[in-house]
Amino acid sequence: DGIAGIARAKYELIEALPDDGVAVLNSDDPRVAAFGRGLGARTMFYGTHGKPDVCAENVVKAGLEGSRFTVVARGERRNIHLALMGRHNVLNALAAIAVGLRSGMKLAACCTALEEMSPSAKRGEVIELNGARIINDSYNSNPKALESMVDALMSVAAERRIVVAGEMLELGPESGAMHALCGEAMARVGIDIVVGVRGLARRLVDAARDGGLSAEFVETPEAAGEWLAANLRVGDVVLLKASRGVRLEGALDGLQNTRAVSDPP
Repeated sequence: DGIAGIARAKYELIEALPDDGVAVLNSDDPRVAAFGRGLGARTMFYGTHGKPDVCAENVVKAGLEGSRFTVVARGERRNIHLALMGRHNVLNALAAIAVGLRSGMKLAACCTALEEMSPSAKRGEVIELNGARIINDSYNSNPKALESMVDALMSVAAERRIVVAGEMLELGPESGAMHALCGEAMARVGIDIVVGVRGLARRLVDAARDGGLSAEFVETPEAAGEWLAANLRVGDVVLLKASRGVRLEGALDGLQNTRAVSDPP
């Protein structure tokens, strides 16, 4: 049932809470914020708008270095540098802080722990390859997460910004339209090249191309790797993003064994 069905399934977690259980909820998401109705003090909200229990202010995108922002919680303020790219990871950090505070940690200790984090495999790891950089965020994808990572990509200095976007799964009957909207958004923000991989990613490619972008569709991650091997240049920055079932990291297997990336013409 698409996004609404996913929300209903997530709410089962709230319904299953024991009497002393606490719900830590994203107040920026109206569906999730509504999960807290009737729970009273058994909720902690986090977000970037309004007055949640844990709030991020002054968020600054730092390109491949992640984000910098100010955490506001329980009357305290603390600046933090998070080495994970994307607005969604700022929200993930706020959720972790909320859990820490509820468990008795101090805000300073929560922020220090988060600053020690670094991107893990397929979760925003940056790979340097013969003068190009590849952001491997291929563990999973959905329209919001893809939008967030594209936004982060636009903050990175590059000769060309390339998005290799695999099919996004489990989005229900609106899936085709959601892929198309993502392609339109990439054209609007000024991505240079889009490569769609598998299935409904074709809708994303068609929409990007209609928006004036150079866009290609391939059937497999391996074919995407072949495209990169033939077209990647020094100074390019590439984002790999797809649902787990696509296994888009396969695009790297062949690419990493190819000859040096060619200089720009």
